[in-house]
Amino acid sequence: MHPIRNIIINVIITIDIVFSFECSLKALIFIESEEDEKETYKKIRNYGHDLKKLIKYVNTEQISEIISKIDNNIEHLSISSRYVLEANIYFRNSVGILGELYYSTIANFIWLDEMYNRAKDLYHYVDLKIDNSLQIKNFNEIDIERELDIAKRLKQLGKKNYSS
Repeated sequence: MHPIRNIIINVIITIDIVFSFECSLKALIFIESEEDEKETYKKIRNYGHDLKKLIKYVNTEQISEIISKIDNNIEHLSISSRYVLEANIYFRNSVGILGELYYSTIANFIWLDEMYNRAKDLYHYVDLKIDNSLQIKNFNEIDIERELDIAKRLKQLGKKNYSS
């Protein structure tokens, strides 16, 4: 396999793991937030793809074991690292050779497996916090005004002309 192809594949795998961390952290922020959806959305949007900022905003006591096992090197990566040029620059040393960072992280299958397992653990933690249970209700038990209000707030979040 061509060396450039190896780095591309390894970057894609790593960025998928990073994106999993990001999505789980953002979902957890929404779940834990006591602010309304708009304020929570603004905060999350301002954090962008920065895992360190997202980690600071969640209740890390409950997920400290998972967070502590996230390699510091993964925090330097972001979704923008998916571009091959940026990844090549990031993992090469000053003379242009793939350096220790490359071989100790994304080229190391043990490291990749550990990061994958941490991302999976975080996903399962978040999934457990979401109430996915279905409940059968009689029509007269449904608060129509509340449901319409929720739908309206969600619609407002999705508008393209959302102002910060």
